[in-house]
Amino acid sequence: MGEIQNGSSSSKPGIQRMRSSLALAQVLALAALWVAGESDTSIECQCSNPSLCQPVAAHIQHQVEVVVFDIGGKDWKHYDWSKVTTIIPVRAYDPEILCRAHANDVRVLLIGRITQPLLRSPAKRAAWMNEQIQVAKRQFMDGISLNYQQSLSDQSMYHTGLIELIRNTAQIFHREIPGSQPGRCELEQNDLIRAPCSYHAARPVPYKDIMKLLPKSFTGKYWDEVSRVPYFNYMVNITYHEVWFDDPESISIKASILRKLKLHGIGMWNANYLNYSAVPIAAMQTEDMWNAMCPFRGKWRARII
Repeated sequence: MGEIQNGSSSSKPGIQRMRSSLALAQVLALAALWVAGESDTSIECQCSNPSLCQPVAAHIQHQVEVVVFDIGGKDWKHYDWSKVTTIIPVRAYDPEILCRAHANDVRVLLIGRITQPLLRSPAKRAAWMNEQIQVAKRQFMDGISLNYQQSLSDQSMYHTGLIELIRNTAQIFHREIPGSQPGRCELEQNDLIRAPCSYHAARPVPYKDIMKLLPKSFTGKYWDEVSRVPYFNYMVNITYHEVWFDDPESISIKASILRKLKLHGIGMWNANYLNYSAVPIAAMQTEDMWNAMCPFRGKWRARII
């Protein structure tokens, strides 16, 4: 939801910095491959209703996918499930979250982390893909999200390996768990290897903490017209800190662009960063963020039978 840039001296927030940040050096490959076949009934289902261990039916589709990442804990009990279409548990797998998700026709994806050794070896890629499909079946999941966040060298071997891994993973999921939705990922070449500003150089901060920091800012909330996000500065001792973040206004702009360009998805990293306490102002801030993601619930959750 936000990030902090640290510095020892004051400087005007730079548009160029944000442009560099947007032109990420790392390549992020995210491929959501839905599955809707029969799960392995020999594996024990931990849901109170065994039918919830079946993947979400293929005919349940949405005009817009709302993808939410979850980093653990029990915050998911407070999510607005009427807004979510797909959830991706990033850390420890909690069977309870799958039961709640499937009860709300929300798909749950395994996260498949891709490393460079996989890109160099077809044999390692094959073994890795087989392992992912087995884990997805064991955990009654609906698909996989492929994630690659390392720099790519100029060697075409890595580019080719990544493309083949994404393509072959899609094929094996479709074959092993029938009913998958077909997808395609095009890898665009980029000569930029390093970016001066990325989440590797900055520290992520939960939105609930940003809302506590903002009143302590000596600048108040600024607005960047290029990236269409707010930011502010504050000081601790002699160190200046700069915070860039999303809020309901900036997310609403993204949602409006999504509708204008007829795109089919929007995502949130991550839903745990919102404040689910009973404090009225926190509850209002959290509700505003969920509403900004999906302002028209009926249209975005439309089912295609």
